[in-house]
Amino acid sequence: MSENQDMNLENINHVTSENYEKIKSIGAQKIHEQTHIPKVSCEDLVNGYFKAMNRIQFLGFVSILEREYSLDLSDLRAEGMAHFSQIEEVPTIESKVFITPKKTNSYALYYIVAALVIFIMVAINMPSSDRVEQHKIDNAQIEEVASKLTPQEEALAENQLEQSEPKVTDELKIIPQTKLWVGYINLNTGRKYQKIVEELEELELDPSGHWLITLGHGHVTFSINNELNNYKDYRNIRFLYKDGELKKITHQEFLDLNKGQEW
Repeated sequence: MSENQDMNLENINHVTSENYEKIKSIGAQKIHEQTHIPKVSCEDLVNGYFKAMNRIQFLGFVSILEREYSLDLSDLRAEGMAHFSQIEEVPTIESKVFITPKKTNSYALYYIVAALVIFIMVAINMPSSDRVEQHKIDNAQIEEVASKLTPQEEALAENQLEQSEPKVTDELKIIPQTKLWVGYINLNTGRKYQKIVEELEELELDPSGHWLITLGHGHVTFSINNELNNYKDYRNIRFLYKDGELKKITHQEFLDLNKGQEW
C-alpha cells in the first residue's frame, strides 16, 4: 500500500453532519449504556474510526443508533462503506493488481448475519407492532441463502452473531427459603424499597435495572433467566445486580455503593 493510499484510509473517517454531531455529543459511555453496543465500538463510532470493526458490525451498529435516537445517519454510513470499499480495492504489494471482491457465498454470509442482528435488535427495542412489521425480515430468503453455506461459513456466521447480540435478561426473582426482609435500592434513580417476603414467595425486580440488594438472612434463591443461584447463610448478605449479572459483595462494598449508609 502506498503512503498516499494509507493517508486516504486514515482521513476518510471525518463525518460532519448535524445528526452525527448529536451522536458525538451523547458520548460513547451513554451510548454504550443505552444500546449495549460494546463500549470500544461506541468510542470508535464517535471518533469516526472504522478499522477495528468489520462491515457487518458497522452496519448493525449504525442501524441501532438510528433506531435508538431517531436520527438519519446516512452520512456516517456512507463514510464507513467508502472506507470498507477502499480496503477491498487496495492492491497487494507483490502483484500491484487491485483485488476484486469475490462474488461468492461471503456476500450471503454478510447478508445473513446483518439481517439476523437487525432482527434481534428490532425484537428487543421495538414496542410497537407496527414498527416491528415495518422492519420484518424475509425469513424464507435468509433460509434459502443459508442452505448454500459451507459448514465453515455457518460457524463464522454464528460466531459473529453471538458477538453482535446484546445480552438480554428478562427475569430477576428473589425467592426466600423462609420469611425474609429484603431491601433493594435502584442505583439509577436512588430510590429505596423494602418488603417482607414470605417463604417461597417470588419477589420480582426489573431485570434491566441496576440494583443494590441487602437481605435479612442468606437462605435465599435468585432466579435470573430461570438460572437458579442458591445461598445458605444465617447472616444478612448483600448483592450488586448490574447488566444481568449478580455479584455477592461485602459490607464495605455495600457502604461505598450506598454513600456510606447502612440502608
